[in-house]
Amino acid sequence: MNQELWEVAHDYLEKLPEKQRQVILLSALQFSYAEMAEVLGIELADVKRSLFRGRQKMRQLWREESQ
Repeated sequence: MNQELWEVAHDYLEKLPEKQRQVILLSALQFSYAEMAEVLGIELADVKRSLFRGRQKMRQLWREESQ
């Protein structure tokens, strides 16, 4: 089950823009917003926006596939 879930999540991540993919992966690794901003060289507000939009897009993809 975990392997299947990871494969689905991986497919969805591949469909996201690069910045959104990066912040979601860093978030999964327990990086703080400030750490993500520093690692990626972007503003804190951009991290929050990208994370929100990336998660939103992944939920949308999940819903579309579930139908």
